[in-house]
Amino acid sequence: MRYGMVLLVIFVAVGLLIVNHDRGEVFGLPSGDFSRIVLLGTVATVAGAAVLRGFRGRFGALLQSAAVWLALVFVLVAGYGYKEDLKAFAERAVAGLSPGTAINAGPGAVMVAKSNDGHFRVKATVNGRTIRLVVDTGASSVVLTDRDAREIGLDMARLRYDIRVSTANGTTQAAPVVLDRIEIGEIVESRVSALVARPGQLETSLLGNSFLSRMASFTIEGDRLTLRR
Repeated sequence: MRYGMVLLVIFVAVGLLIVNHDRGEVFGLPSGDFSRIVLLGTVATVAGAAVLRGFRGRFGALLQSAAVWLALVFVLVAGYGYKEDLKAFAERAVAGLSPGTAINAGPGAVMVAKSNDGHFRVKATVNGRTIRLVVDTGASSVVLTDRDAREIGLDMARLRYDIRVSTANGTTQAAPVVLDRIEIGEIVESRVSALVARPGQLETSLLGNSFLSRMASFTIEGDRLTLRR
């Protein structure tokens, strides 16, 4: 009898959807919302009937099970209400566990945690390949090591080392190039001027001002660097 009533409700709901198809709503609700309510209500009714049958004669166990489910629902609802705060907390935790990984810090902004050596070693995708660059506000340009230049697929045979630069190892020549694309998290820049150092002249690629100057701002607070486009 109970399932007969459920089938009757479904048939009536389907009939209402057919009759009101052109209007696009039933009882003031959009047809899609009305159909979802009917579906969820039907599932809840059938599930509730099955649960009551399973706990027949065991009212205490029924209350205990209901309390557990209500607690789970409360946790899910509360978690959804604080989803943005939980997301921000999770992202900051990831940044702390993986220094250099760019974490979303709002529209057009990313945050990077400082590495154990005191530098901001940013993980970037350059021309489709992932490399790490040390943020260097004193460098006029992005500078790539010979190894990283090969990694991102530059044609090394075409490089002309005719730009004089200063490095930790002294003065040397570097080759000018234009990088098709640099991605750091959600920040994407195209056609970025850069230099390629001679082999053995630079230990780590540098993220210099040919990229940083395109940012609206970049700030350092404690062990966090924030780039904002």
